[in-house]
Amino acid sequence: MKKLTKLILSALFAAIIAVTAITIHIPLPSGNGYLNVSDTFNILAGIVLGPAYGALAAAIGGGLSDILLGFAFYAPGTAIIKALTPVTAYFVFKAFKSHKITGGAVASVLSEIHVPLLYFVYEYFILQYKLSAAGNIPFNFIQAGASAVFSALIISALVKSKLLDKIQKI
Repeated sequence: MKKLTKLILSALFAAIIAVTAITIHIPLPSGNGYLNVSDTFNILAGIVLGPAYGALAAAIGGGLSDILLGFAFYAPGTAIIKALTPVTAYFVFKAFKSHKITGGAVASVLSEIHVPLLYFVYEYFILQYKLSAAGNIPFNFIQAGASAVFSALIISALVKSKLLDKIQKI
């Protein structure tokens, strides 16, 4: 894939990630944050674009959605945490060369494991929520799980339709 194409697709993925989070979100009971399934597209960005461009799209899209939804204090943490998702997804998916559907499922799950844990660390230490940060852990796992399921299903469809191969050859 050419650099300009990757840059354009990165911008598109960043926009999809931000719009998904902004339009389909559920505020957390604590009032600090929200649930969404935009990580679905963070995972796809990593698999389609590779680790660097995927991380760029996820960081921009995730951080932008936090800012636009009034949670700017989460944006720095979100940018870093979400950037790790496509990086992990890419390398796990790549390890399953001949088993892309299985690789997509495993990549989806493994790339989301860090999200709830790192948000806890960010909320505990940076935002100074201390132990009250633990209240968001179950919601963050729900968000991560839903995004992993959705991305695994989309990856499976893209692999079966041979569309993923066509996209990656652009």
